[in-house]
Amino acid sequence: MLEITYEMTIETRTNRSQRCTRATCMDKLKTQVGTVLSRKLAERIYVHSSYEDFHKHVSREVLPSDYGGEERPLAELHARWVEELSSPSMAKYCIASDRLVTNESKRMNTSPYNEEHLGILDNFRQLNID
Repeated sequence: MLEITYEMTIETRTNRSQRCTRATCMDKLKTQVGTVLSRKLAERIYVHSSYEDFHKHVSREVLPSDYGGEERPLAELHARWVEELSSPSMAKYCIASDRLVTNESKRMNTSPYNEEHLGILDNFRQLNID
């Protein structure tokens, strides 16, 4: 069930999942979750017990100084994002985005399924849950 939820419903491909914790229970949890997931997906989950081990997989250049990296602290990064997202230019962008619509008269009606599937031509998977 977990594999169906994770692999089939999430549209993005998981490259890696990195976790850094000193809790020993995380290794056991990873092992338990790994039995439910596919082998390929389970191999993409990494649990690190120290920042030194974590830095072998994730470059210090992209990590905030709070995690031993060379980037600005999280508080500063957060403040800059709040400032950027609260700016008048972002408000104008969001208002303009809300006004965007499609011109349905330009849509090609090449499939008998357009009406039934709202014009979405795709491969619809069937999800069977026991």
